[in-house]
Amino acid sequence: MREADKERVLVEVKSRVMDHVVHHADKDPAYLDNLIHEVIYFEERRLDTHKSAPGVEEDRVWLGAIRHRFKDASQPEKKRIVADIIGRHAHEVIGHFSEPVYQLTTSVVPTGLGVILSGLSPLKLVRNFPNLPDLPDVADNIRIEGEVEQLQALDKLGTIVLVPTHSSNLDSLVLGYSIFQMGLPPYTYGAGLNLFSHKMLGFFMHRLGAYKVDRLKQHSLYKEVLKTYATITLEEGYDNLFFPGGTRSRSGAIERKLKMGLLGCGLSAYYHNLVNGKQNPKVFIVPATLNYQLVLEAENLIDDHLKEAG
Repeated sequence: MREADKERVLVEVKSRVMDHVVHHADKDPAYLDNLIHEVIYFEERRLDTHKSAPGVEEDRVWLGAIRHRFKDASQPEKKRIVADIIGRHAHEVIGHFSEPVYQLTTSVVPTGLGVILSGLSPLKLVRNFPNLPDLPDVADNIRIEGEVEQLQALDKLGTIVLVPTHSSNLDSLVLGYSIFQMGLPPYTYGAGLNLFSHKMLGFFMHRLGAYKVDRLKQHSLYKEVLKTYATITLEEGYDNLFFPGGTRSRSGAIERKLKMGLLGCGLSAYYHNLVNGKQNPKVFIVPATLNYQLVLEAENLIDDHLKEAG
């Protein structure tokens, strides 16, 4: 999310989710109580189960304050509590995009990615430094095939939701480089919160448009904030990348059970675009497949698949 858009998008996310809550609360007097109870229950369970996760102590203090406010709260106070929960999650989720960091990344990543995909040992490079061999060109290791020209044309006609298969932790890097090579603008995408806690990786994740997805948060209000944010990014013209399988395919097969929640944001964004009379309102869902000669983490994925298969 570019800095110029962040505040406006935050306000819109909070407003839409709160409108959704008020709409249901007006029909059901118990709705706010049930919603806040759900947040407290799932958050307590998360904090007790994942005690070493980032930010647990801060979240525990925050949840204690919510619980204290909720006790004997009036209906208006319950609405304020829900609004505060929505605001906290909206600030947690929102991504940031830095053009200078993007330019740096697109100049550095090709070399590193070429080394990884070619199978050249980074340890061997370090040992032989400064007598380095000719480093592999990433273009020799990534082949982009299919309806490239059609994708480039669609980008001028509306907003893209790219839905690729998911085989490796390298998928986001490979797709990001491929998007850059096709002359398309950078895509935004949801990334697991654990990736942001890594110092070096987190630096880039925080600055390359990725928004945070905490898969440990299971209550419906958090999911509503997440879906609303993704919807509004599409309305704002941010092309999105979404892995519909949800996680890496353990068997290497194309996923059959798809996560439809975020995928449905494309339809919601298209509807809002039409209502608001936006120029080029269409949202295009574009499937893609990723194939590797060798998946780096194949051994672990195979072990997971065999455990699942019994």
